[in-house]
Amino acid sequence: MVESVQIPLPSLAEQQRIVAVLDEAFAGLATAQAHAEKNLQNARALFESHLHSVFTHRGQGWAEKTLGDVCEFVGGSQPPKAVFSKTKTPDSIRLIQIRDYKSDNHVVYIPKAQARRFCTADDIMIGRYGPPIFQILRGLDGAYNVALMKAVPDETQINREFLFYFLKHPAILEYVIYHSERAAGQIGVTKETLAPYPIALPSLDKQAEVAADIDALAAETQRLARLYERKLAALAELKKSLLHAAFSGQL
Repeated sequence: MVESVQIPLPSLAEQQRIVAVLDEAFAGLATAQAHAEKNLQNARALFESHLHSVFTHRGQGWAEKTLGDVCEFVGGSQPPKAVFSKTKTPDSIRLIQIRDYKSDNHVVYIPKAQARRFCTADDIMIGRYGPPIFQILRGLDGAYNVALMKAVPDETQINREFLFYFLKHPAILEYVIYHSERAAGQIGVTKETLAPYPIALPSLDKQAEVAADIDALAAETQRLARLYERKLAALAELKKSLLHAAFSGQL
Protein backbone atom coordinates (compact mmCIF):
# COMPACT_ATOMS: atom_id res chain seq x y z
CA MET A 1 0.00 0.00 0.00
CA VAL A 2 2.79 2.40 0.89
CA GLU A 3 4.72 1.68 -2.30
CA SER A 4 1.62 2.37 -4.40
CA VAL A 5 0.96 5.83 -2.94
CA GLN A 6 1.52 8.56 -5.55
CA ILE A 7 3.35 11.74 -4.52
CA PRO A 8 3.93 14.98 -6.43
CA LEU A 9 7.67 15.15 -7.17
CA PRO A 10 9.22 18.43 -8.29
CA SER A 11 12.74 18.71 -9.70
CA LEU A 12 15.69 18.13 -7.37
CA ALA A 13 16.41 21.86 -7.39
CA GLU A 14 12.83 22.60 -6.31
CA GLN A 15 12.99 19.88 -3.64
CA GLN A 16 16.16 21.51 -2.24
CA ARG A 17 14.47 24.93 -2.24
CA ILE A 18 11.45 23.58 -0.34
CA VAL A 19 13.68 21.80 2.20
CA ALA A 20 15.68 24.99 2.76
CA VAL A 21 12.47 26.97 3.37
CA LEU A 22 11.18 24.31 5.79
CA ASP A 23 14.51 24.14 7.63
CA GLU A 24 14.49 27.88 8.22
CA ALA A 25 10.81 27.97 9.20
CA PHE A 26 11.10 24.99 11.56
CA ALA A 27 14.16 26.49 13.25
CA GLY A 28 12.14 29.63 13.96
CA LEU A 29 9.18 27.58 15.18
CA ALA A 30 11.44 25.55 17.47
CA THR A 31 12.80 28.75 19.03
CA ALA A 32 9.30 30.17 19.50
CA GLN A 33 8.11 26.87 21.01
CA ALA A 34 11.04 26.76 23.43
CA HIS A 35 10.28 30.33 24.56
CA ALA A 36 6.58 29.55 25.09
CA GLU A 37 7.37 26.37 27.04
CA LYS A 38 9.86 28.27 29.20
CA ASN A 39 7.34 31.02 29.90
CA LEU A 40 4.75 28.41 30.85
CA GLN A 41 7.20 26.75 33.24
CA ASN A 42 8.15 30.12 34.73
CA ALA A 43 4.52 31.06 35.39
CA ARG A 44 3.90 27.79 37.24
CA ALA A 45 7.22 28.01 39.09
CA LEU A 46 6.39 31.53 40.27
CA PHE A 47 3.11 30.32 41.76
CA GLU A 48 4.79 27.38 43.52
CA SER A 49 7.52 29.71 44.81
CA HIS A 50 4.89 32.02 46.29
CA LEU A 51 3.15 29.11 48.02
CA HIS A 52 6.47 27.95 49.44
CA SER A 53 7.25 31.43 50.71
CA VAL A 54 3.83 31.90 52.35
CA PHE A 55 3.80 28.58 54.17
CA THR A 56 7.45 28.34 55.22
CA HIS A 57 8.17 31.96 56.26
CA ARG A 58 5.67 32.12 59.05
CA GLY A 59 4.48 35.37 60.57
CA GLN A 60 4.69 36.40 64.20
CA GLY A 61 2.04 34.82 66.38
CA TRP A 62 1.19 31.97 64.03
CA ALA A 63 0.05 28.94 66.09
CA GLU A 64 1.89 25.65 65.56
CA LYS A 65 -0.49 22.77 64.86
CA THR A 66 -0.59 19.55 62.85
CA LEU A 67 -2.93 18.76 60.01
CA GLY A 68 -4.58 16.17 62.23
CA ASP A 69 -5.36 18.93 64.75
CA VAL A 70 -7.24 21.09 62.27
CA CYS A 71 -8.83 18.74 59.76
CA GLU A 72 -10.10 15.21 59.27
CA PHE A 73 -9.15 12.98 56.35
CA VAL A 74 -11.99 10.77 55.13
CA GLY A 75 -11.25 7.97 52.68
CA GLY A 76 -13.59 6.96 49.86
CA SER A 77 -15.46 3.72 49.26
CA GLN A 78 -15.44 1.35 46.30
CA PRO A 79 -18.72 -0.12 45.04
CA PRO A 80 -18.50 -3.24 42.84
CA LYS A 81 -17.98 -2.59 39.14
CA ALA A 82 -21.06 -4.67 38.44
CA VAL A 83 -23.22 -1.72 39.51
CA PHE A 84 -21.44 0.86 37.31
CA SER A 85 -23.54 2.51 34.60
CA LYS A 86 -22.94 5.20 32.00
CA THR A 87 -26.56 6.30 32.22
CA LYS A 88 -27.82 8.66 34.91
CA THR A 89 -31.16 7.86 36.50
CA PRO A 90 -33.14 9.49 39.35
CA ASP A 91 -31.84 6.74 41.66
CA SER A 92 -28.15 7.05 40.69
CA ILE A 93 -25.26 9.33 41.58
CA ARG A 94 -21.97 10.07 39.87
CA LEU A 95 -19.00 8.08 41.14
CA ILE A 96 -16.07 10.49 41.29
CA GLN A 97 -12.63 9.10 40.38
CA ILE A 98 -9.29 10.93 40.06
CA ARG A 99 -9.47 10.97 36.27
CA ASP A 100 -12.82 12.78 36.36
CA TYR A 101 -11.14 16.00 37.48
CA LYS A 102 -9.38 16.14 34.10
CA SER A 103 -12.25 15.29 31.77
CA ASP A 104 -15.82 13.99 31.51
CA ASN A 105 -14.85 11.27 29.04
CA HIS A 106 -15.39 8.42 31.51
CA VAL A 107 -18.40 9.44 33.60
CA VAL A 108 -19.78 6.56 35.69
CA TYR A 109 -22.92 6.41 37.83
CA ILE A 110 -23.80 4.06 40.67
CA PRO A 111 -27.05 3.43 42.57
CA LYS A 112 -27.44 5.90 45.45
CA ALA A 113 -27.96 2.91 47.74
CA GLN A 114 -24.37 1.82 46.97
CA ALA A 115 -22.85 5.26 47.72
CA ARG A 116 -21.04 5.71 51.04
CA ARG A 117 -18.80 8.78 50.76
CA PHE A 118 -19.96 12.06 49.25
CA CYS A 119 -18.29 15.25 48.03
CA THR A 120 -19.39 18.63 46.71
CA ALA A 121 -17.63 20.99 44.31
CA ASP A 122 -16.28 23.00 47.27
CA ASP A 123 -14.73 20.05 49.06
CA ILE A 124 -10.96 19.56 49.10
CA MET A 125 -10.15 16.20 47.58
CA ILE A 126 -6.80 14.40 47.60
CA GLY A 127 -5.70 11.93 44.96
CA ARG A 128 -4.21 9.05 46.93
CA TYR A 129 -2.52 7.39 43.97
CA GLY A 130 -0.49 8.55 41.00
CA PRO A 131 0.99 9.41 38.79
CA PRO A 132 1.17 12.11 39.89
CA ILE A 133 0.62 11.24 43.52
CA PHE A 134 -1.08 13.69 45.93
CA GLN A 135 -3.13 15.75 43.53
CA ILE A 136 -5.22 18.38 45.32
CA LEU A 137 -8.56 18.55 43.55
CA ARG A 138 -11.99 20.14 43.70
CA GLY A 139 -14.96 21.03 41.53
CA LEU A 140 -17.20 17.93 41.31
CA ASP A 141 -20.30 16.66 43.12
CA GLY A 142 -20.97 12.99 43.73
CA ALA A 143 -19.81 9.93 45.66
CA TYR A 144 -16.05 9.41 45.67
CA ASN A 145 -14.09 6.17 45.39
CA VAL A 146 -11.13 4.76 47.34
CA ALA A 147 -8.56 6.49 45.16
CA LEU A 148 -9.68 9.80 46.71
CA MET A 149 -9.66 11.18 50.22
CA LYS A 150 -11.53 14.25 51.49
CA ALA A 151 -9.86 16.85 53.72
CA VAL A 152 -12.56 18.20 56.05
CA PRO A 153 -11.37 21.40 57.81
CA ASP A 154 -12.33 22.37 61.34
CA GLU A 155 -13.50 25.82 60.28
CA THR A 156 -13.27 27.14 63.82
CA GLN A 157 -9.49 26.83 63.38
CA ILE A 158 -8.67 26.87 59.68
CA ASN A 159 -10.04 28.62 56.61
CA ARG A 160 -11.03 26.17 53.86
CA GLU A 161 -9.17 28.08 51.12
CA PHE A 162 -6.08 28.41 53.32
CA LEU A 163 -6.07 24.63 53.80
CA PHE A 164 -6.59 24.04 50.05
CA TYR A 165 -3.51 26.07 49.14
CA PHE A 166 -1.45 24.71 52.04
CA LEU A 167 -1.97 21.19 50.70
CA LYS A 168 -0.74 22.33 47.28
CA HIS A 169 2.60 23.77 48.38
CA PRO A 170 5.75 21.91 47.28
CA ALA A 171 7.18 21.01 50.70
CA ILE A 172 4.24 18.82 51.69
CA LEU A 173 4.36 17.09 48.29
CA GLU A 174 8.02 16.20 48.90
CA TYR A 175 7.09 14.89 52.35
CA VAL A 176 4.28 12.73 50.94
CA ILE A 177 6.46 11.30 48.15
CA TYR A 178 9.24 10.48 50.63
CA HIS A 179 6.91 8.62 53.01
CA SER A 180 5.04 6.89 50.21
CA GLU A 181 8.28 5.48 48.83
CA ARG A 182 9.45 4.33 52.29
CA ALA A 183 6.20 2.56 53.23
CA ALA A 184 6.92 -1.13 52.74
CA GLY A 185 4.32 -2.76 50.54
CA GLN A 186 2.19 0.38 50.54
CA ILE A 187 1.54 2.74 47.65
CA GLY A 188 -0.48 5.90 47.99
CA VAL A 189 -1.30 8.62 50.51
CA THR A 190 -2.79 7.76 53.89
CA LYS A 191 -4.30 9.88 56.66
CA GLU A 192 -1.70 8.45 59.03
CA THR A 193 0.98 10.06 56.87
CA LEU A 194 -0.78 13.42 56.62
CA ALA A 195 -2.09 13.85 60.18
CA PRO A 196 1.27 14.60 61.90
CA TYR A 197 2.44 17.10 59.26
CA PRO A 198 3.05 20.52 60.89
CA ILE A 199 1.06 23.59 59.93
CA ALA A 200 1.37 27.13 61.30
CA LEU A 201 -1.85 29.13 61.49
CA PRO A 202 -2.42 32.88 61.80
CA SER A 203 -5.82 34.23 62.85
CA LEU A 204 -8.83 33.25 60.73
CA ASP A 205 -8.99 36.80 59.33
CA LYS A 206 -5.34 36.62 58.30
CA GLN A 207 -5.87 33.17 56.79
CA ALA A 208 -8.70 34.56 54.63
CA GLU A 209 -6.45 37.45 53.55
CA VAL A 210 -3.59 35.09 52.63
CA ALA A 211 -5.96 32.82 50.71
CA ALA A 212 -7.41 35.78 48.79
CA ASP A 213 -3.91 36.90 47.75
CA ILE A 214 -3.08 33.38 46.55
CA ASP A 215 -6.42 33.21 44.69
CA ALA A 216 -5.50 36.35 42.76
CA LEU A 217 -2.07 34.97 41.86
CA ALA A 218 -3.59 31.60 40.90
CA ALA A 219 -6.03 33.33 38.53
CA GLU A 220 -3.20 35.27 36.88
CA THR A 221 -1.07 32.11 36.62
CA GLN A 222 -3.95 30.26 34.96
CA ARG A 223 -4.49 33.15 32.55
CA LEU A 224 -0.83 33.09 31.53
CA ALA A 225 -0.82 29.29 31.29
CA ARG A 226 -3.83 29.36 28.94
CA LEU A 227 -2.11 32.04 26.85
CA TYR A 228 1.11 30.04 26.44
CA GLU A 229 -0.79 26.79 25.85
CA ARG A 230 -2.77 28.48 23.04
CA LYS A 231 0.49 29.76 21.58
CA LEU A 232 2.00 26.26 21.62
CA ALA A 233 -1.11 24.86 19.93
CA ALA A 234 -0.95 27.59 17.28
CA LEU A 235 2.72 26.81 16.59
CA ALA A 236 1.89 23.11 16.17
CA GLU A 237 -0.88 23.99 13.71
CA LEU A 238 1.45 26.31 11.79
CA LYS A 239 3.96 23.50 11.44
CA LYS A 240 1.25 21.23 10.01
CA SER A 241 0.09 23.89 7.57
CA LEU A 242 3.66 24.47 6.35
CA LEU A 243 4.12 20.77 5.69
CA HIS A 244 0.79 20.64 3.85
CA ALA A 245 1.78 23.64 1.75
CA ALA A 246 5.22 22.19 1.01
CA PHE A 247 3.88 18.87 -0.31
CA SER A 248 0.91 20.27 -2.21
CA GLY A 249 2.94 22.66 -4.36
CA GLN A 250 1.89 25.81 -2.47
CA LEU A 251 5.16 26.78 -0.80
